[in-house]
Amino acid sequence: MALLTDMDITVCQRRVESASYKQSSGGQGGQRKTKVTAKTKYLVVVKEKSGGPTLSPSDLNPLLIVNAAGLPRIGRSCYSFGGLIAPFLLCNSKQIERDSENGFVFHVSADWESIEVGVGGGGQSGEETPQEALEPKEEDEIQTIDDIDPVVSFNTSSQEFVRYDCPYMDGGGSRQSWKLPTGTPFEDPIVSKVRSFTINSEEWNGRLWGQWLCAEIEATQVTVNTADGEVDMWRVSYQLHLSPKHEVECVVDGEPYVPGKAFNAGDKFDPGWAVLRPLVDTFYKKEDPDTPSGPDILVPNSDVKTGYVEACYIYEATGRKRTPASTDGTGDDRPSYMAFMPYREQNFNDFLQWP
Repeated sequence: MALLTDMDITVCQRRVESASYKQSSGGQGGQRKTKVTAKTKYLVVVKEKSGGPTLSPSDLNPLLIVNAAGLPRIGRSCYSFGGLIAPFLLCNSKQIERDSENGFVFHVSADWESIEVGVGGGGQSGEETPQEALEPKEEDEIQTIDDIDPVVSFNTSSQEFVRYDCPYMDGGGSRQSWKLPTGTPFEDPIVSKVRSFTINSEEWNGRLWGQWLCAEIEATQVTVNTADGEVDMWRVSYQLHLSPKHEVECVVDGEPYVPGKAFNAGDKFDPGWAVLRPLVDTFYKKEDPDTPSGPDILVPNSDVKTGYVEACYIYEATGRKRTPASTDGTGDDRPSYMAFMPYREQNFNDFLQWP
């Protein structure tokens, strides 16, 4: 068998009966996923290298030729056709077949596939059933594995940690984020994930601040076929999560406290990916009867007759007890909240073009 160094190989992409394209969507229960696939074909012509050994068709090993320079590489090469480059499509398989009339000519087809784009599970529409996948298929082409170049890739990982100080919702500085104004620790502490978790600081894709969360980031080294030859680049994929759209009604003026904003009772806001903690405690602060001009003292919310301690509402600014205006649910018989944003912010428009 001849080696690639013994041959002069010419590769050209076919423009006729080539470049098929398919976009499919699947999923159930309102959860949709979309995947794009494509196919391209190549003509490979082999000649004897000047000064090299005399070659016959039997000397040409298709397993070597399918990995010749100029042909896409599995898991590495980005789709290109007629000058159009689609970096989100990577080559995932190749097939080679010798020409029936000329033993020095080969036909190569390459399949391209994108990552699935969408939310939730669900399979592809029109995919094979398990039984169909097990049935053998008649194929004339030789299935090959392109293991010439290893695929270099990485993805970020995040670590959770409890925060003792955290930015206010919508920015404006930081404050303690592990306890109520009375000093009672939160039952569920504020937790943030470091490294890749980021919210949008500006409007992006039709949603305002804090509605989008960029989670894990995955990067794969790929090869792009340009007019100047092959160039190594990085294909980066971002996992984005849209927060459930919901509104919270303010119960008390100024709560939650957000620097630069003045919430009034009855106002509504969408916290996005912010974390809310109810202002409810079994203790509250009140004026010290012995030293009225001094700092407030902390007392339990206990019944003066029975001594039974129960939860009460408190104010965010002072920690003092807040008595509801009614107890039948028609007034402010609801807690108000403290609001924190445990994720760092970034302008998504700087690195994510949409569409």
